[in-house]
Amino acid sequence: MKICATLITGNASDIIGEAIESALPLVDLFLLIDTGIDDDTIDKAAGLVGDRLHVRQFSWCNHFAAVRNYALYQATTLGADVAVTLDSDERFVCHHATIRSRLESELVSYPNTVVWMMASACGTYSKERFFRLPIPQRMFWKGQTHECFVGYNTSEVRHLESGLFTELPKTPEQLQHKYHRDLKILMETCTTDPNDERWWYYLGQTHNALGNTEAAVQAYRTAMEISNGSRPQRTCAAYCAATISFGQANYESALDFCCRGLALDSNWPEMFWLAGLSCYHLKRYDEAIARCEASIALGHFQGSQRGKDRLLFRYLPGWYESPFELLRFVYRALGEHHKAELAEEQYLLAKSAREQLKA
Repeated sequence: MKICATLITGNASDIIGEAIESALPLVDLFLLIDTGIDDDTIDKAAGLVGDRLHVRQFSWCNHFAAVRNYALYQATTLGADVAVTLDSDERFVCHHATIRSRLESELVSYPNTVVWMMASACGTYSKERFFRLPIPQRMFWKGQTHECFVGYNTSEVRHLESGLFTELPKTPEQLQHKYHRDLKILMETCTTDPNDERWWYYLGQTHNALGNTEAAVQAYRTAMEISNGSRPQRTCAAYCAATISFGQANYESALDFCCRGLALDSNWPEMFWLAGLSCYHLKRYDEAIARCEASIALGHFQGSQRGKDRLLFRYLPGWYESPFELLRFVYRALGEHHKAELAEEQYLLAKSAREQLKA
């Protein structure tokens, strides 16, 4: 089995080394896609991997999917069996031999699998990370920004255990540049491709990051209402809209968004928790208790762990301690202090269980 890391980068002399070192024992080839390098990034990469490095030029056209598709094609021409995406600001946190062994086994055991997901170290999301080559023509990266890999079905994707990744934090200036760049691209994309809920979702996320909350809620609402769209993405849009409404103390609106989200997918423990929190502020305590109990039943501390295979956003406190914390406040408001004390005990245990995930 030959694994090729695809590194898409511009000038990254100060950070490329750590990215490569985090993958060095895992991969056989490093394919660096040069999108306009004019510093010593390539020299630093070559110093680390020697003749395992292959460089290809790609004229940057402000289109992330285009360059990712190009990288997969070039990895195929190098004779790789598996391509792994690695950006210069990403780092693998894993036992490399274990991942190689698992991939080698799963390539044979699961011949239909094309994509392997890897979870972020923070636990809030996963990314398409490993790809069986050559890629079927019906599968490809899509989107100028917030690109996604499309064309595969549920039987063709698996989660790769034993490995995590991290991303370097962006500076405030870098974030502002990204948000304004994305805003322009996403507004254009939502005009040309208005029936794809993904672009509306990320438009909402970008508006929210820039403080345009009214526009963000409208974009999320549009994503939710695309009836033939992806249920997970639409549900996530509902949760985000509910979070904004809650932050504005518009509890009825937050509850409505939560209910609409749960109608799309009832396996969101954090959605039940947020609905319960909204009910608490509306002094609808019985409803708050019922929603907390549903959140706990679905969650990862005492529940059925319904969110474990979710690929999109995850609010982990909502899977663990948040519903117990809310029960504590609800029972105090009702004067049921013994139940409040029991809820506080469970809250501390659940919080500890979540924090141990990072250890």
